[in-house]
Amino acid sequence: FPQADNGTADRDFHDKKYEAALMELTYKVCEEKNGDVKRLSVAGHSNGACAVGHIVANYPGVFAAAAPISGVTNVSEGMKKTNVWTFRGSYDTPDVDRVAKLIKKQGGTHARYTVFPKKGHAVQAYTFEQPLQDENGNTVYLMDWLMSKTTA
Repeated sequence: FPQADNGTADRDFHDKKYEAALMELTYKVCEEKNGDVKRLSVAGHSNGACAVGHIVANYPGVFAAAAPISGVTNVSEGMKKTNVWTFRGSYDTPDVDRVAKLIKKQGGTHARYTVFPKKGHAVQAYTFEQPLQDENGNTVYLMDWLMSKTTA
């Protein structure tokens, strides 16, 4: 869950050296705690959603699932090969939906989006707390959906 504080410049936040450090930490934790590297997922809110797109693009095939929340990110080959579920409030920018639509338009098959009625930009906690409908119509919480996905 990438997060930028008020002192973090956008250019620093998306610096590849931070992504490399995050990946090193992720693999170390997986090794030490017997984590499943085929079930890695990434989520972020707002600027963190943009970071999700960057890290999935820079590490294609590593993440089984991604959840950019209330933020716009680029569509890359990595995003097209990842299970992506985007979220936003109905009062927030519709550009968030564009990510999932572009992934599908460019040949990605595992992209979807959810718009929460009468909600604004700050839906990150709400997104994880609410029961959602997955791609098969089942009721699921986002964390369970993220953990249900695997890489090939």
